[in-house]
Amino acid sequence: MGSYEDINVIYQETSYPLNYNPIHALWQVLRMVGLPESWLDPVSFLVAAETAYDEAMGISMNIRDHQPCLTYIKSILSHVNGIIFYGVDGKLHVKLIRDDYTIGDLQVVDASSLLGEPVFERGSWMETTGEIKIQYSQITEPIEED
Repeated sequence: MGSYEDINVIYQETSYPLNYNPIHALWQVLRMVGLPESWLDPVSFLVAAETAYDEAMGISMNIRDHQPCLTYIKSILSHVNGIIFYGVDGKLHVKLIRDDYTIGDLQVVDASSLLGEPVFERGSWMETTGEIKIQYSQITEPIEED
């Protein structure tokens, strides 16, 4: 499959104001911060974009506010109820959290799945280190001139 930009963006005249597809905005933010296109999975972004379009989840964003990119990403993901995860193929994927799975098909993780007994180790309080930062300002009396 080609790049994400090669995929035709779905657009139709609608009766509701669909300003910008949030998944397209997410792709754009990730690209603007310098992530190469090869690090992003275009198929998962396209599937999520189509779902956002079908659900009429358009957004309007002002990128000129110069907020950190994580602020934009968190806002978009919160709007669409989605996550970004690192896949086994070495790319970032987007997944919208929906009721599109069968509970019986989910993998069960229990004690039989463990490779060994869990071990919990914690250092003593004597091994705990801390840091104190102090800012000192000397207040001086104003010098009176005769």
